[in-house]
Amino acid sequence: MIRTIDLSTGEESTRDYTAQELADIANAPQPDPTDALRAQIKAIEFAELTPRNTREALIYLAEKEATAVAAQLGVTPAEVLAVNIGYQNAKAVDLQITALRAQIQALE
Repeated sequence: MIRTIDLSTGEESTRDYTAQELADIANAPQPDPTDALRAQIKAIEFAELTPRNTREALIYLAEKEATAVAAQLGVTPAEVLAVNIGYQNAKAVDLQITALRAQIQALE
């Protein structure tokens, strides 16, 4: 049953689907479930102003610097990174996006 409403008059009408309309509905292309995940990744990167290459470079450089600083201070690199707010934020975004990419791979 098709229910339509004329927006100019507000009148409602109904009619049954034709066989062709039912076939068209059954054969309509289905949305790709990975599209929503990819859009979510793009939205996160846009909101955080950290595209993948920038984010990965920041994380790499912070980890490399933490190794050098840790050796000078006699602590572990993890301890140095734990107080680096910029690294923590970039890493949190990276982990979130990594989880979304894993979901995409599972669906493909």
